[in-house]
Amino acid sequence: MIHRNSSVSIRSLARRAATHFFSSARYLIPAVLATIALSNIVRADITGFQNFTLKRSDTGTPPVLVDADTIQFTTGPNQRRSLWFNTRQDISEFTATFTYRANGIGASGNRQGLVFVMQNDTDGINTLGDPVGGLFGNSGLGYFGIQPSAAVTVETDTGPARTFTGFYSGGVFGGGSAPTFPVNAFDGSEIDVTITYDGSILSVGMVEGSNVFPTRNYLVGSLEDAVGSSSAYIGFTASTANGGANQYISDFQYKVPEPSSALLTAVGIGALIGGRYLKRKKSRAASSPLAACDATAG
Repeated sequence: MIHRNSSVSIRSLARRAATHFFSSARYLIPAVLATIALSNIVRADITGFQNFTLKRSDTGTPPVLVDADTIQFTTGPNQRRSLWFNTRQDISEFTATFTYRANGIGASGNRQGLVFVMQNDTDGINTLGDPVGGLFGNSGLGYFGIQPSAAVTVETDTGPARTFTGFYSGGVFGGGSAPTFPVNAFDGSEIDVTITYDGSILSVGMVEGSNVFPTRNYLVGSLEDAVGSSSAYIGFTASTANGGANQYISDFQYKVPEPSSALLTAVGIGALIGGRYLKRKKSRAASSPLAACDATAG
């Protein structure tokens, strides 16, 4: 049997269901958005040399993009250059890999070389280091003065014809570099460089054919403190002195860990629970005697 007020009851139930759905969605949607946002922030890979910005102080032959994965960064003497990916990247944890090769390294009283850099300088993707005297001559590897920042160097010294590496921050060279023996850029061979950071330790490893430079670990603590944020512009600087050098970078990759499904789920649930808690708190406040008194006052 169908009662005459059945349609009214059905409409009432429909309104209640819709109200419940949208009320729940009001708290569910932020949870979903929070999960998506975390996924987008954590995941940000770079492969090759697309979407980069180049700066240079010299008028020599410009860098040559050999192909999508290889660039001849320096092409002669007395050059100072930088290359930045156009969007800031997460630096909380990462692995950066690239292949370095140099030839035509001319005799020079100063070190030449390449620097992998993470920076938040006020000039952003237009940043280029200042000249500096001393060991690095007037070029400063293109890194000197970039701050806040953190960097790993690949240095060539024509005096002993050896290669060095070091970790630096704040756009300042200090603390010394270590020789990368038996890996040596003066051989003219390709050197595979791997830089990893796990949240406290930054590790640098190099392989040149059968020659392996044992991984060097730097207890750097929080890179966020050095760089000023959990994200930064990623790229390279390089320089040559009066001797000059052709320096190549290829197969560059910058990768951050995939966010675990458990982490994403926890963020989503946390946002949902927080929203429902605020809803219940608001409901209790509205039904309290004090709220009732406030509502009828005046």
